[in-house]
Amino acid sequence: MWKRLLFCYITCCLLLCQTLAQEDSQPTTLRGGILKPSENCRTTVSQNARVKMHFIARAWDSEVPFENTYNSGAYSFKLGRDKIMQGLETGIKGMCEGETRRIIIPAEMAFGELGLPDKVPPNSAVVYDVEMLEVDTPLTNPWFWTGLAGIGAVYWVVSRMATQVDKSKAERFLKKQQEKEQPSASSDAKSE
Repeated sequence: MWKRLLFCYITCCLLLCQTLAQEDSQPTTLRGGILKPSENCRTTVSQNARVKMHFIARAWDSEVPFENTYNSGAYSFKLGRDKIMQGLETGIKGMCEGETRRIIIPAEMAFGELGLPDKVPPNSAVVYDVEMLEVDTPLTNPWFWTGLAGIGAVYWVVSRMATQVDKSKAERFLKKQQEKEQPSASSDAKSE
């Protein structure tokens, strides 16, 4: 009995040590968590959104940031069009305007095998603390709705014109059919 208890105790200790060792290792998947939620989430970051944000970026094992936009000015770009780090683009999707999020990006979605010379070692994860300042999605842009209304108006005009053309074609066809039937009807009356 005491052998079983000893075996269970050793197994639990080994599992605990392994779990603690894994917590210190770098992440292999993208992770994120909200540090400060938005007061009112009117718009969220989605594909093709133009965003403006501040961030502080640091390497996984460092507390010293290698980039800080609070000192250099806010960073703006358009998702899906402008070239930014894959992990950062994926990590900010769904963020609300005014939200602050911590994003932990694994090495393969960050700087990879090359790292960032003198700032991020090779094969190192990076940590971004992102504050989303502005989100301009196509659905919140008034030009999107103006363009959509213009396309709708053009469609309506073209469909009305097509209907008129179809009606005039149908009238001409019926008129020709009546003209063909009238001479044959008058010839039938003469033969009687």
